[in-house]
Amino acid sequence: MKVAQLSPTQGEYCGIALFADRLAAALAPLGVRVSTSRKLAADSDANVVLLQHHAELVRDDEVRSLRARAGRPVVLFAHSTGIAGVVHAVDGVMAMSRGMVPETGVPTLVFPHPAFTPERLSDRGAIRARLGLPVEARIVGSCGFLKFERQLTQILPAILPAAAEWGWFVQLVTSPWYRESPGLLEEIAALAGRHPGRVRHEHAHLSEAELNLRLQACDLLWCWTRAASSAYASGVASDLYASGSRMVVADKLQHEHVLGFPNVVRAPATLSGCVDELLRQMRHSRGERHDPAPVSWAVQAGAVQRFLAGRVRAFRRSA
Repeated sequence: MKVAQLSPTQGEYCGIALFADRLAAALAPLGVRVSTSRKLAADSDANVVLLQHHAELVRDDEVRSLRARAGRPVVLFAHSTGIAGVVHAVDGVMAMSRGMVPETGVPTLVFPHPAFTPERLSDRGAIRARLGLPVEARIVGSCGFLKFERQLTQILPAILPAAAEWGWFVQLVTSPWYRESPGLLEEIAALAGRHPGRVRHEHAHLSEAELNLRLQACDLLWCWTRAASSAYASGVASDLYASGSRMVVADKLQHEHVLGFPNVVRAPATLSGCVDELLRQMRHSRGERHDPAPVSWAVQAGAVQRFLAGRVRAFRRSA
């Protein structure tokens, strides 16, 4: 099967573009050939068009125009709400949060946000030695695009005194977002400077495997955003769960796909409540680990392949 994947921010450091690339890589071992671009090529011989959709990036009239000229099934992958005006203009919808999809008769596949998972968890001590992290100290950390909404400069002052008192180390792994967050790097560096030897902040685009190792090195992870609770699936939450390390996760809809998994601590949806729970876990957790398989691409790619193949068969029957 050949898939023409349309990604409106392809080539940018954007979560949707990264997701599109990862989906293509996960489908390849299943015999699905995916070509990704911003627009559908006139000479495309794909069996199906897969549109990575966000209401802020793709207009309704663009979706309807695409369906009218595609000549093959069009499946919309919803990364936001706001698809009610076009859901009946496509042949299927995929999403990672049920709240993104209106109640319709359109064929739908909803699944947890996938993430890179290792074949097996590595020895923490060996990872720390390789990365130059403290081998004996307990480590608490987080990751994600560098954004104001992560509120790192509010969380760090709240946990660093406790880290110094209890002998913890803090590891942050962030990457540039497609919009700047002016001043954050300097603020984080200043906070780290006031607690020498307690913080490492790595700001770079890492491979999925390297990010996973850094998260595996942690005894405890936190997942917080000041964004309102809403129907989308947080890739950060899945990346964190894929490490096998214990998590403290804010009780918001965008984290819903991991909140029921083992070794996940549900924290209040307020910054102060989430930080309080994180501090409680720093006091009492013992580096518990879990099997990250529920968020693996290997588990989810098969469902995507079967859904796309089903839309192709249905389109041919109706032609």
